[in-house]
Parts: sequence; C-alpha cells; structure tokens
Amino acid sequence: MEFLSLGYCAWDYLGIVPHVPRDGKVRMKEHIEQGGGPAATAAVTAARLGVSAGFAGKVGDDDRGRYILAELRREGVDTSACIVEAGAQSAAAFCWVEEGSGNRSIAWHTGTATPMTADDVPADAVRAARILHLDGNQPEAALAAALCAREAGVLVSLDAGTFRPHMARLLELSDIVVASEQFSRELLGRDDPEQAVREMSTRGPRTAVVTMGSRGCLGLAAEAGIRVPAYRLDAVDTTGAGDVYHGAFCAAILAGWDVERAMRFASAAAAIKCTRLGGRTGIPSYAEVCAFLDQREA
Repeated sequence: MEFLSLGYCAWDYLGIVPHVPRDGKVRMKEHIEQGGGPAATAAVTAARLGVSAGFAGKVGDDDRGRYILAELRREGVDTSACIVEAGAQSAAAFCWVEEGSGNRSIAWHTGTATPMTADDVPADAVRAARILHLDGNQPEAALAAALCAREAGVLVSLDAGTFRPHMARLLELSDIVVASEQFSRELLGRDDPEQAVREMSTRGPRTAVVTMGSRGCLGLAAEAGIRVPAYRLDAVDTTGAGDVYHGAFCAAILAGWDVERAMRFASAAAAIKCTRLGGRTGIPSYAEVCAFLDQREA
C-alpha cells in the first residue's frame, strides 16, 4: 500500500430535499446509501486514481459494519488493518442535501465501538507505505501511527477539519496538512487563511493548505504562497468534497508533482465529485481529472 489512511469510517444515508425542514416533513427528490468518513473516503479516492490504498479503522459486527468494509473492498481498498468489534454498533451519518445549491446538513453518530489504541496500529503497513493519511479521529492510534511513520521516513498527511487538543501534536508530526476554513479560524482565533497557512507551517508541516470552498484554496510550500481558484460546476452535493481533495492531493504528491499542480489536481477532483449525490459516487478516475483540467486550462 502506497497510501494508508487511518481514522473514521461510517455508513451514510443521503437525500436531496428542496429545503431542510424544521419541525416538519419534506419529500426527498433522490436518496442513496454508501460508505463515508474522511479517512475512508480519501482512501477510496486514492484507489480510484490508481494508487495502491488501504484503510485502518474500526467497525461493529452489525450490518452497517459489513456494508462499510464490503464497499471499501469493492473499491480496491485494502481493509486488512480494519478491526471488527463484536457487539458494537458502527458509525452512521444522515445527510440532507439542499436541491440547487448542493449545501448539506449532517447529523452523525460515532457508533459504540471502543476507540483504537496504539496497539491497534498496523505498524508494518505504516512503515511500508509512502504516505500515512490521518483525519484527526482515533487520537491515540493516530498519534502512535504518526510517530511510527516519522521514524520510518514515511510522509504524514493530516486532514485538519476541526481543532481538538491532540491536533496540535499531530500538526507537529505532519509533513502535509490540508485544513478547512473552520480549522484555520480555530487555530488563529480569527478569519485569516493566509496567516493560518503560515502558522501551520511553523509548527512542523513542510506543506500547508487551507481549502475555502467556492473561494478556492491557499497553500504554502518552501515559503512560497500559492493560490488556486475553485473550478465552477453545477453542484449537486458537496458532501465529501474535502475528503476527495485530500485523497487526490496525496495521489498527486505520490506522482512526484509540485504542490501547486497537486492543488489544482485535487481541486478538480473535488469539483467533479460535487456533480453527483453522495460523498463517493462522483469520485473521478485519473483520466477524468486530467481531461477536465485539459479542457479548463487549455
């Protein structure tokens, strides 16, 4: 496995609605069920882009857990490092997607499986990978995996979605961090993405990026600032766009591309994903992303 991700996985229930009701009912225009979770979807993205990918996480021995693992395997993701806990309930997310805008509201539950520990980290798989990708979940296991990766010279990539206490240490152990606007605001205490990428780079990462949705993304590599605009498409569902960005960005880094090219590639993959309902339904192949970029940048 060139790309190994560790963190959160869930079973997603998604529906397109004309509006999200408050103390009322609404008829869904379309609905779908599929696997989700930041680290798990990043692994699926890497696999679709032609990278040998694996996922380490934890599920229960319920139907949702079986669905989660079966779908990952169908996508070509190695699940040998996943743990199935007897009697536990797997995580789930319920997503309401607003028709027309693609904006979504999500209610989620972590399930009842116990958190992964340092002993659950697949150390041999971590050492054999080229990139270890973490989503900030499973904190004890994530920190242990990051330390293992650093000792073995494996790049550590961090999906920084929400700032939690252990994220400061993960930042120090990461080579690459791609953060949300929310994370950048929580890190600084104010809304300043440009300063946020500089602050993150002083804490350890050689490459720092902040994604800003329709406003594109900002990056910093080798002390050089990079700005990449968002690609405009008619959005159906933005669920999972950030997860796809992370997987595609890492795939581009594994291909030996520079940071700006990786940001453009990841932005294109995330934009294409948003054209279909579901966090994974619209994840493109490598050829599709390249064709999209050729058309947009010709």
